[in-house]
Amino acid sequence: MRISTTLRERGDDILLIAQHFLTFYAKQYGKPITSFSNEAKEVLTNYHWPGNVRELRHVIERATIWEERDQMGVENLFIKPLYTTMEFSLKRSKEQQIAIDFPEKGMNLELLEKEIIRKAIEKTHWNLSKAAKLLGITRDTLKYRIGKYQLSPQK
Repeated sequence: MRISTTLRERGDDILLIAQHFLTFYAKQYGKPITSFSNEAKEVLTNYHWPGNVRELRHVIERATIWEERDQMGVENLFIKPLYTTMEFSLKRSKEQQIAIDFPEKGMNLELLEKEIIRKAIEKTHWNLSKAAKLLGITRDTLKYRIGKYQLSPQK
């Protein structure tokens, strides 16, 4: 039985895989690149990776060809996350309906859910029962999602 995990579910493994490809392609193309800038790391981990590992490999190979410095910058990755900050608003009407103003580039639903959960648990100082009540979900569901998004008090 084969268990498939999407790249975006791999969390920090994305950076390990990207570093592997960077080392490989830097050697292949004779480039002095040894690492990623902090901004490049953020973009790599926030991107939704619809093409999975194959797309990551191609992005790193292309960026390695273009990069001239010893650190991979974000400008040569040619990818951008759907959004990096919460650039939308939620408003309740008198009828208790929520109006959402979507950004032009769209939004990543999983990233939105992660951010909402993170804000709820921070607001309640990691009291999971209170956070679950704020979110209108069970404590077990909240615990599952905290694990899914690898949230911890220090993140």
